[in-house]
Amino acid sequence: MIRRPLSRGIGVTLAVGAALALAIPSSPLPAAAEVAPDAPALNWVVNTAPGGPSEETLRAAVADAGGTLLISYPEIGVAVIRAPEGEFAAQLRAQPWVQSVGPTRTSTTPDRLPEPAVSAAGVTEEPETMPAEGTAWDTVAVGATTPGGAGVVVGVADNGIDAGHPDLADRIDPALSVGCGINGVPDTRPVAWQPAAGLVGAHGTHVAGSIAGAANGSGIRGIAPDARVAAIKVDNQTGHIYPEASICATMWAVRHDIPVVNHSYFVDPWYVWCAGEETQSAALEALRRTYAYAHEQGVVNVAAVGNESQDLATMTTDVLSPDDGAPEPRSVDSSCLKAPAGLPDVISVAAADQDETSGAVVRAGFSNYGAGKITVTAPGVVWSAVTRQDDGSIYALFPGTSMASPHVAGLAARMLAADPTLTPDEVTRRIRATADGVADEGPDRVGAGLMDADIGASVPAVGVYSRVALTGQPFRVTGSGHPPRSTVELRIGSSMVPVQTDAQGRFATVFPLPADAPAGPSTLIAGEARAPLVIRTSPATPTILAPRAGTTVAATTTTISGTGVPGSRVRVDVRDGELTPFLRFVTVRDDGTWTVNAPLTQGTYEVVARTIVGGDTSATTAPVRFSVHTKSAIGYSVELSPQPGAAHDTLILLDLANAGAAGGRAVVDIDLTAFADAEIPVPTVGEVERTARGLRWTLTLDSAEKAQLQIPATSGDEPAFPVIAVR
Repeated sequence: MIRRPLSRGIGVTLAVGAALALAIPSSPLPAAAEVAPDAPALNWVVNTAPGGPSEETLRAAVADAGGTLLISYPEIGVAVIRAPEGEFAAQLRAQPWVQSVGPTRTSTTPDRLPEPAVSAAGVTEEPETMPAEGTAWDTVAVGATTPGGAGVVVGVADNGIDAGHPDLADRIDPALSVGCGINGVPDTRPVAWQPAAGLVGAHGTHVAGSIAGAANGSGIRGIAPDARVAAIKVDNQTGHIYPEASICATMWAVRHDIPVVNHSYFVDPWYVWCAGEETQSAALEALRRTYAYAHEQGVVNVAAVGNESQDLATMTTDVLSPDDGAPEPRSVDSSCLKAPAGLPDVISVAAADQDETSGAVVRAGFSNYGAGKITVTAPGVVWSAVTRQDDGSIYALFPGTSMASPHVAGLAARMLAADPTLTPDEVTRRIRATADGVADEGPDRVGAGLMDADIGASVPAVGVYSRVALTGQPFRVTGSGHPPRSTVELRIGSSMVPVQTDAQGRFATVFPLPADAPAGPSTLIAGEARAPLVIRTSPATPTILAPRAGTTVAATTTTISGTGVPGSRVRVDVRDGELTPFLRFVTVRDDGTWTVNAPLTQGTYEVVARTIVGGDTSATTAPVRFSVHTKSAIGYSVELSPQPGAAHDTLILLDLANAGAAGGRAVVDIDLTAFADAEIPVPTVGEVERTARGLRWTLTLDSAEKAQLQIPATSGDEPAFPVIAVR
């Protein structure tokens, strides 16, 4: 799509809360005749000065310029308009009361509602691996084990909520629910705030469950199980969430006295919004006014920081924008920000996970970070409610900062239920002050630390990462509400492991289940707390025969081989420090052997393997350390960033680095056959073309230079990981 250049807007700061002499109605306005509803056009924001026009003057000026006034907010001096590209913006800027005009998108496709999902009403089946209600690792780790949130409504600005889900049916408030995704105009019809079909429509229901899933004896329990939620749907049929939808959601909360709103998204179409860019300045100013006004009016806004493992404070290039058209690499700096998480009056949330080896709560590898960009951290790998899927399931385990943010929104609801007089600033200060440290991470990574939801009296609790425990393997356990700095005995059958609690009476550890533990239903006991388990016999651990430990492979392709259970699958991970340049799933042959070829650049690596049978995995082999010697000085690493709820559910981050003394040309073949679909990205350097098996990236890197390629992709039915070959 060819986009014509847009005239520069004039960015002028407006003191939010100032008396505005605008007589513009705050409800949607009748459509003017100039723009047909289905005609190609852009949506625009107009930011007006204090003492701006009357309703008649504004409507007449918009119509004269060829536009349709959709909605206006006199409290903040913002109006949303639909108009074709051309002279519209220039004509409106000529008005003395206009401070800035700018588009909210690059796509001219009209918004519409998607097909609604099938409700989960009447379904009660739970996945075997999902922890029992009240024993999930995340709620226990942050101390959210008691009732909380009564009398507080939390707005879920997302892609809709299934009002029939058994954990949400009596938690949702239909009278406060609304659709904002169609041009940012409020629509209170239930169809306007119901989620779309499929897994892509499950995101908002998952978020709502993490906030206020009912304590009803089954399913999942939210951080604030006594709170209520309002569905505020902000996406359109393509999944985009434009500035006018985010503005609509936030102003809806202000006007309907919704004290907390969760925003697990970033505002499209720009990955980061830059005030100095003509295509972004006016919309960013409108967003700034909106969130500042909401903050002033007592609304606590909480937002996710994103899943690209990106340092938001130091990023210099954006290759994902605009995501509603043809992305083009562009330079950005620290003044550019993610919206809404980067706005001044928003609590920004990073994600934590529980380490598989130690059980410690750590920063999730996919979580964005950056000095001054993170307020607090919360669990981000979470079981929660979803819309009914094709296989009948109504619960799912999602990773993402989208899952972390609702934990903090739930905490805000707990705080306001305990003290309704708290201001947004006071809520933020308390969240910061009560947060706990996260595995030696600094504030640039985790903000104030891991949120603490223990308000008032606490009760002993024990949480598990999965209800299924495999023999001979450690499984992850959390605890809270126990006596501070005490010893708690963890027991399963005759096995016992002592664990020390911290100053808050919590622990996070692993329980090494004996290899001879009897299979079947069991119970994890931690003092007075209980968590039901299902013990299953672990699959046999594979062996690695080649390469042998301490050897050097002098080749561009390293053959990795071993033995395992015939017909089973083996996951092979090659690691370079914290990076994983190669991951592959291979089927064991009938003779019990397996082989995989890894195209590795020069360096020192470790390889590990584990067997996968159904949903169970074996213990991991001991790491085999080896070296590779090749002529190439260009190395690479790959990371998969989850994008739950997006059209492409995975973002592949491929990093290249030239460790040589001189510039080098690289041809990088990216095998994506394990993925169902992948876009052709626009690189910051070099060229990318599609091949029969994926993509080819051709580029030149100077000495010590680095480059990154970000590939939006969709996983297939099998676990997916790209295979990279550099030559």
